[in-house]
Amino acid sequence: MKLDYLCIGGGVIGIHTIYEFVKNLNVNSKKKLFNIGIVDKKLEFIPGGTAYSEINSKFGYFNNPLRLSPKPFRSWILRKKNYERMIFKLKENNSESSDDWIEKNYKDLKSGKKSNLDEIYLPRFSYAMWLEKLIDETHKKIFFLRKLKNLNINIYFFEAEVSGISNHEHIFKKIKTKNKIFLKKLINFKNYNSKNIKINKKIVNLYSKNICLGIGLLPPKIFNKKLIGYKNYIWDFYNEGGTKNLLDKLNKSKRKVKVFFIGYKAGLLETLNELKFLINKNKNIKLYSSSISLKSIEKAEFSNKKNYIFKNFKKNKLNGINKPKILMEKLIDEFNYAKKNGFNKYDVWTKILMNNVLKKSIKSFSKNDLKNYNKHYHSKIRDITRFTFKETINARDYLVKNKLLKIVKFKTNEILIEKNYLIIKGRDNNYRKKNFKMDIVVNVSGPLNVKDTQEESPLIQCLKKINLPYDRNGFIVNSNFESMYNIFVPGSLANSYNPERLTILNAVIKNSKKVGKFWSYKV
Repeated sequence: MKLDYLCIGGGVIGIHTIYEFVKNLNVNSKKKLFNIGIVDKKLEFIPGGTAYSEINSKFGYFNNPLRLSPKPFRSWILRKKNYERMIFKLKENNSESSDDWIEKNYKDLKSGKKSNLDEIYLPRFSYAMWLEKLIDETHKKIFFLRKLKNLNINIYFFEAEVSGISNHEHIFKKIKTKNKIFLKKLINFKNYNSKNIKINKKIVNLYSKNICLGIGLLPPKIFNKKLIGYKNYIWDFYNEGGTKNLLDKLNKSKRKVKVFFIGYKAGLLETLNELKFLINKNKNIKLYSSSISLKSIEKAEFSNKKNYIFKNFKKNKLNGINKPKILMEKLIDEFNYAKKNGFNKYDVWTKILMNNVLKKSIKSFSKNDLKNYNKHYHSKIRDITRFTFKETINARDYLVKNKLLKIVKFKTNEILIEKNYLIIKGRDNNYRKKNFKMDIVVNVSGPLNVKDTQEESPLIQCLKKINLPYDRNGFIVNSNFESMYNIFVPGSLANSYNPERLTILNAVIKNSKKVGKFWSYKV
């Protein structure tokens, strides 16, 4: 089967790219037939993908408050029928953490007061609800174009795990998959969900002229190939079902369980709000988390002080911040200045985002400075400006204080299976060898970068082998997020996808829109 456009991944990138393509398509186009596809390894991941689909993010929350969410989504989710549907879905979790969230936030949702809603942290699956709406609007637009403009646009959904791409007949790329490709037929466009799709037929070969890579973050290091698929090892946390997958394993166990998290950041934090309630009922669960640096994400919490005034980032000083090194130094100095005056880093960072400080500074960079920023300084700035939902940090602190979560300075080097246990081997911060014997191991050590990824992602390995240009920070793309061979990379796998340090969701949407519009103009 041959397509004009294919999105690998049915999450934010896939849906937004296709939505923008259809929305901006020239109604006077000489080409009258367009075949578009979305392929994902599981149909249930559409819409929302690994990060936002309901099946994978039942217990996950946004890392940023509602005021930093995309404006159209923000106004839509605050309509009563939409947030009531979100609440209904939360109640279906039958979990204490979900009930706790409802108790703390439902009144604010009902009040409609901006001051109450700005700092609310929504469940991540609420964005998949918005993507359902975009799918519905896309098909309404298709119906209009077909009926009044004689443009025929077909959208196909495929279920398969893409493992590679190869050139075929000059303009077409052949899609390689680990398993068989199933073409799915959408039965009912309105209120899209996986139940509205049925298997239509198997596809032997799939080709596309243009490909958009929307697979999200890469998995962490494997450590041991024999562990892949092992029942008590969660390697790719988010892709394997997130917190729900871990809860299912814990609830099945009838004996004392030791759980070891390799990592100390987002993956660990996501689980703890629910685990806090579970452990209070079941004292037979002991948690461990390891990191050699013990660097974590900071709590998104304002100080009690108000009206923070910049020291370095006043309007009349921004012109002087014209080098990446200067920007980094001024940012660190700003944080130190704020702390001395009783403010939190989050007070400063919030004001930086509201005033588009990074965007204004980056505009004054030369081409070489921008390359230097993307290559060296962007990741450093990201490391010191990561904040998250405070309830997850509070849960971690509670568990540590009550000796239910033990934090160890430790670097994992190897994991072995020994009878029904997992042996984690490595070294502590003094380079002394150390082993842990655990029942369940959860690898939340963070995603690999494109350069270091090998057997963890056959697709990335394939793209590297066909000479798609890349560096440590990702695939190298132009201003339209195009790499080579009509392959587009608008997400975190591009080396310069978010220089302004927007929220990840806003950055990915902005880039996906650009790809969709570019496709529509190419016609």
